[in-house]
Amino acid sequence: MSKRVLFLIGPTGSGKSKLALTLARKLNGEIVSCDSMQVYRGMDIGTAKPTAEEQKLVLHHLINLVSPRAECSVFKHRQLTLKAIDQILARGRTPIVVGGSGLYFKALVDGLAPQPGKQAKIREKLEKLAKLKGVNYLYSLLKKTDPKRANVLHPNDKRRIIRALEILESSGHSLSDKNQETDSLKSKGIKPVVFGLLRDRAELYKRIEKRVEQMFQEGWINEVKRIKRIGLSKTAKAAIGYKEILEYLKGKGTLEEMKAEIKKRTRHLAKKQMTWFRKDKRIHWLSVAGDGFVPVAVEIITKNWKAGV
Repeated sequence: MSKRVLFLIGPTGSGKSKLALTLARKLNGEIVSCDSMQVYRGMDIGTAKPTAEEQKLVLHHLINLVSPRAECSVFKHRQLTLKAIDQILARGRTPIVVGGSGLYFKALVDGLAPQPGKQAKIREKLEKLAKLKGVNYLYSLLKKTDPKRANVLHPNDKRRIIRALEILESSGHSLSDKNQETDSLKSKGIKPVVFGLLRDRAELYKRIEKRVEQMFQEGWINEVKRIKRIGLSKTAKAAIGYKEILEYLKGKGTLEEMKAEIKKRTRHLAKKQMTWFRKDKRIHWLSVAGDGFVPVAVEIITKNWKAGV
């Protein structure tokens, strides 16, 4: 198996993007975003997209592809990512997939069964059930019918819980029933080599809070105002911070209350990401600290990559 893809994963705020830029230049690589929100145009500050200058240094993929009004599912994102990986490999370069979404990572590496399109009547029924009995009720239904899928979703992730139940009812099969091995990277002759960044939780949370403050200094509120005029899909609106800022612009809560909520949600996301990734035995973990971690991490990853790990 000669084709390989380098993955750089870890929780939000751990320093993946900074490390990826140096790695890409060291390994003749191109960066592929494994982030559910960076695909949307105009959502730059709040999704921590690479800057224009950084994108000039290294070619980036899966960034700024669709309008924030559009929906971009895991299935579609995976198709676009696979296409980008094939193109990079064809050029004799190294694909470096960077992100913190465990769901998108797993879908890319292990495959994703074909899914039926939107089933409006079923979805409407499930939405009504969620309002009537709560998201927890739908989650309990999913645990009974597709426990594997339920285990990888947050109990409050109403959108994905409804989608999973919708697929089950419309097709008669759960996502976990279908044989996905035939669509894995391995089945395509590609070996995933996965490195993860591990930080002390207290330090990670401090980095997250500092980054949120920096996003506001860079003009995050004005960015949301611009996007609001365009309109946001349900998926785009689910991005941490955008919903909170939209509520703030409606006059709900103070600036500090809104910031505190965004920081809290981001910390919870980081915790959830690490819970997910710790279950995956394929990940080679690197313990990092501070801002000067890049040279050592690059040396370790480069040595292992060239050794054919």
